[in-house]
Amino acid sequence: MLMTSVLLVALGLFQPNPLLHSSSTKAAAPVQPATAQAPIAGSGSAAPTTVDVKSLPPVTVNPARKDWADWGYWAFGGLLVIVGIFQVALLYRTVTIGQKQRDLLDQQTKLVERQANLMERQANLMERQATSLEESIQVAEKNAAAASESSKAAIATVKQMRGSARTELRARVSVVSAKRLGVAGAGSYQAEITIKNFGKVTAYRCTCLAALALRINNSSDEFPSPRIVGDEPNVALPPNGEFTMVRHLEPGTFQPHQHTDVMNGTQAVYFYGKITYRDGFQSGRYTEFRMKCCGPDYSLNRFAFSDKGNTAG
Repeated sequence: MLMTSVLLVALGLFQPNPLLHSSSTKAAAPVQPATAQAPIAGSGSAAPTTVDVKSLPPVTVNPARKDWADWGYWAFGGLLVIVGIFQVALLYRTVTIGQKQRDLLDQQTKLVERQANLMERQANLMERQATSLEESIQVAEKNAAAASESSKAAIATVKQMRGSARTELRARVSVVSAKRLGVAGAGSYQAEITIKNFGKVTAYRCTCLAALALRINNSSDEFPSPRIVGDEPNVALPPNGEFTMVRHLEPGTFQPHQHTDVMNGTQAVYFYGKITYRDGFQSGRYTEFRMKCCGPDYSLNRFAFSDKGNTAG
């Protein structure tokens, strides 16, 4: 469309105008000699007469005056040329911008392709990382299970060692021996008991409540709890450490017939009580003891452990 307009403008500008190409002076066209024939007398026609015309007189033609239509035609043609030039420039600019946009679109397409490739690589990397993480989790779970088993075994070992340590290294306070003070016979009856720590650690806050009682031999009756006298020890008893306590029967209790019954074994003098203490593991411990003197032991002034009443914890 644009090229067509330019061609029309060019044709319009260079089309010859017959009014603009008139000459101010035109030469007369050559005139052929004219022959005039005169009528002939008597024959009814005149004899021909020849007249020679050498040239025509010059004719002056005035050029046409240019009016507003002619100038408007030239102005319109020039305007069309300018518009065509602007259209060509605009078309060139449009083509250039389109080329740039196409180049930019190509760059963007390549960039998108690169980004897509990068995203695909990242996805593959993430997939590998996820796989590695899953394998690590599985390994960690196996290690945790193994560690759990190991920890359970270690805990069991520690408990066993602790139990063994508490069993082997604990304090063990018990009675070593008991004997009657003085000679065998009726009258006042006093006895002494020796208590020792047989353990491998110190027994803390070690004390003992003890008493003497006259009972039928091997009696199943309950023994009353020993009362506090005031001389009870409260000591830290080291390993192999000992202390003694003295107790006596109430005055008038041990008469001649009691002497005879104890000597023949019908009755017995009991030395009983309870030892309490704490060992190195801060555990409360106790030892209940019951010893008796009768029969052969009576003449020797010694006590032997009874079949009942001896417990520890």
